[in-house]
Amino acid sequence: MTVISSVISTYCIAVSSDSFLTVYDSSTKSNEIIENRKPKIIRVEKFLGAFSYWGLAAKSKYSKSTTYDWLSKISNEAHTFNNLENFATYVRDELDQEIKSFNIEKKYTGIVIHLTGYEDYDGFKIPELFLISNFTNSTSSKIGNLGVSRQLYPTMPDEYKKNNTNLTQSEKQHLVRDFLAKGKLFIFNNGDPDMFNPIFNGYRDAMTLAKKRKLIKDSNDVEIYRNIACRPIEMVAKAQRDFYKKGKIIVGGRVYDLVIEKSTGAFTSTSGV
Repeated sequence: MTVISSVISTYCIAVSSDSFLTVYDSSTKSNEIIENRKPKIIRVEKFLGAFSYWGLAAKSKYSKSTTYDWLSKISNEAHTFNNLENFATYVRDELDQEIKSFNIEKKYTGIVIHLTGYEDYDGFKIPELFLISNFTNSTSSKIGNLGVSRQLYPTMPDEYKKNNTNLTQSEKQHLVRDFLAKGKLFIFNNGDPDMFNPIFNGYRDAMTLAKKRKLIKDSNDVEIYRNIACRPIEMVAKAQRDFYKKGKIIVGGRVYDLVIEKSTGAFTSTSGV
């Protein structure tokens, strides 16, 4: 189990995750922590992006091959693709075959992958997040076929979509670019949204107050977006450590981060990703 977050601004893409791997023991009805230091973020340098994942981490607690290892390997194949969408589809197809080869019950195969990166439209670098997942509902309790989908335009507020259902993909992406240029953000998280969202909302309200008081940093400071991605995960981990029963903690360990700057293409991390 883990929590991942992805924050997309007009300046950068920021991703973060905790580092717990837990296995649920049905006999004790508790979670066993089997890893607490490994990152869940993998660079995809070809597309100035990254993988982050939640859910299925390995075939079993004894498996030497992990989802991190698999994503690290397939990220090296990104250079053979001309665009991010084709790469995302390829990852979905390859992952589907990999999961089927495990021969384990479907209820244990739930996975969410955020594949972020930049695409070129008319000379503009425009970000995108592809969701690769086999969960079929918002509570991540039902598992179906593995799918891949764009997330930015579909999750944008309706008032920014110009009430047009016949847009080309290029037109949609330019509306995403306009939305971000107004200082808006896309923020995604998976893992424990019921706890993450209230903590993030409080964090966002504090930022809004700081902005009103003219205390906030310049919006082009990428450290703002790194912190937006990281801090709620740190707070969720601390809340679980402070208040959860032993054996019920599923978020924790080291918090990892990665920021990819649009203007320079620079990858920076305070945690060594």
